[in-house]
Amino acid sequence: METISVKAVKARKGHTCDMCGRAIKKGDEYEVQTNKDGGTLYIWKNCIICLPTVNKMHKDGWYPDGITGEDYKDYVWEHGEVLGDEV
Repeated sequence: METISVKAVKARKGHTCDMCGRAIKKGDEYEVQTNKDGGTLYIWKNCIICLPTVNKMHKDGWYPDGITGEDYKDYVWEHGEVLGDEV
């Protein structure tokens, strides 16, 4: 997987966080990535609440080839990280 671009944006409509499944509501800030896997381009959306844990996962060397929503949930479960209002 290759990350092409990453930017913070304000939602113009509702979305779902690809990392934790939390609702991203209209007006919320979130991170949007354009990624390439093989020859396929895709968009990945993260809510702002997930970003500290995702950054920690990268720093700790977890999943150097990219983090899926399932990886995120496993990491949170194993390390007792807080999932915002979902815990």
